[in-house]
Amino acid sequence: MKKSPAMNQQKKKSKVGNCETRLCTMCKVTKPISEYVRKRGSNPPSTCLQCRECRNGRWRQYYKNKFKGDSIYHRQRNLRVKYGITPISYDQLLEKQEGKCAICDTKDPKDRWNRFVIDHKHNTKNVRGLLCTKCNAGIGMFDEDTDKLESAIRYLKMQVRDLNELHERTEN
Repeated sequence: MKKSPAMNQQKKKSKVGNCETRLCTMCKVTKPISEYVRKRGSNPPSTCLQCRECRNGRWRQYYKNKFKGDSIYHRQRNLRVKYGITPISYDQLLEKQEGKCAICDTKDPKDRWNRFVIDHKHNTKNVRGLLCTKCNAGIGMFDEDTDKLESAIRYLKMQVRDLNELHERTEN
């Protein structure tokens, strides 16, 4: 009779006192089941064959190697897939904006890669321009809603006007 993978998995489990244990296939150490990641969607519920520490280490190494040394390729792919432009189009847009943010005119993008963020309409993916990180976050906080932005401008102007009136009263 041929043994199923589930039967093999059962053999690797053992009980020590009230705690069920399993042998990790990577570090070859027997550990309590609580130190293993539960598989999503498995019925009946089961755990991975590698302990949490080994599994996390494996994923850390995978992501470290995935983006290592090929950043130019990833940037080109990201520009093409997300925004439908090439690095040359990005450079042309930056040149058209004279190397500045389209809103605040700063030349410092305040980005970890020292690049301006591509601002685009989220429903159509059409590129509007290049922004510094702060301006892009500001627009995002207002959900790209011009009515909300105009309301915020009115609020700021009202606050300045009210403060000026208050200062005039206290001086007299």
